[in-house]
Amino acid sequence: MESFPNIFAVHTLSSDIGKLVRFLQQKGILATRYTCPKCGGGMKLAPRKDIGDGLTWKCCKKQLHKILVQRTLRKGSWFAFSKMSLSRVFDLTYIWVAQLSQKNMKVLVDGSISSATVTDWYSFCREICIGTLLNRPQTQIGGSGHVVEIDESKLAKRMYTRGNHVEGHWVIGGVDRETKECFLVTVEDRTRGTLLGVLRDNVLPGTTICSDPWEACGSLEDEGYLHVSVKRSESFKRSLPLKIRNKEMLGSHLAEYVYRKWRFHNKSMEERFHAYLDDIAAVYPPATSDELDSSSPEQAGTSENSC
Repeated sequence: MESFPNIFAVHTLSSDIGKLVRFLQQKGILATRYTCPKCGGGMKLAPRKDIGDGLTWKCCKKQLHKILVQRTLRKGSWFAFSKMSLSRVFDLTYIWVAQLSQKNMKVLVDGSISSATVTDWYSFCREICIGTLLNRPQTQIGGSGHVVEIDESKLAKRMYTRGNHVEGHWVIGGVDRETKECFLVTVEDRTRGTLLGVLRDNVLPGTTICSDPWEACGSLEDEGYLHVSVKRSESFKRSLPLKIRNKEMLGSHLAEYVYRKWRFHNKSMEERFHAYLDDIAAVYPPATSDELDSSSPEQAGTSENSC
């Protein structure tokens, strides 16, 4: 397993495109094979100097097709959602996982990157949190003597997670303060009936529920729970950036908060980064043919060379 004791080790790997590609293939984030859409044969990775990634999938049967059939290295992968170089995306992803400061960010990426680009990529990073949490097997958390923080927010309409249609939906998340076990579910509304259904499915009776003064949480004692009402979950609130441009982005930040509490609990920074990379591979397994590619060219921001 590749070692990442610090940000410099990350940047050393990302600076060598060949080693970075092999590492991402080993992690299951980039494809190790791709099927030619013309003949159905296997394509090979070949050097290409006129594109940033430096490599592209090419069909070896040029004489059969009479044209050069090729696909970008990142087609059908998580990287297809960015126009940045693989190296920069890799660096920024580590920075997001590590929650490094702007000063540390400048060590890894030059000053040409805009704050808007960073913000957009961090939004994609949070989509991995959403996809991972929604795909978890359902288990009940909490119990007598346990406190479970719950919160609710709405996902932005542009949120995209492969296999989950969650645009504009409300999400309810919960974290056990002691064990860090968690849940995140999408719901159609914020009514009392909906909340009670979520609690019955995900939280054991006898649990102390800590939430903001949400009307649907009234009289939870009648349902077998204790209830403590506070302003918006204080620890969740402290985890938010000082300024969020769009209140609908709160939903993705809630997912990030729940994810970090659960997935990164008692892990070193190196273990956290590897765990997050594993989750990328699980949420966005790379396509190995055009038929398996569910990302659109518009989202991917990449162009195909000879279809």
